[in-house]
Amino acid sequence: MKAAVKQNIVQTFHDLNEIFSSFSENEINITPYEGSWTAGQTVQHIVLAGSGYPELFAGKTEKTTRNPEEKVKDLEALF
Repeated sequence: MKAAVKQNIVQTFHDLNEIFSSFSENEINITPYEGSWTAGQTVQHIVLAGSGYPELFAGKTEKTTRNPEEKVKDLEALF
C-alpha cells in the first residue's frame, strides 16, 4: 500500500475515533430521526466496511487502462 494512502486511512480512522469519543454514551444511542441510524450504528458500519483494507490493498492487481484519478472527484462528492 502506498505510504500516502495508508497514512490517509490511518488519519481518517484516528479522526473518526476522536469525534466518536466526544459523544456521551447517551448521545451515541440517540436516533436523530425516524428510520435513521444512531452514531454508534454509523461508526460500526464504517469500521466494518473499512475492515478489509489491508487485504484489499495487498491483493492481486493488474494494470489499469484508465487514469487512476478518473473517479476521485466522484468519490469525494459522494463522501
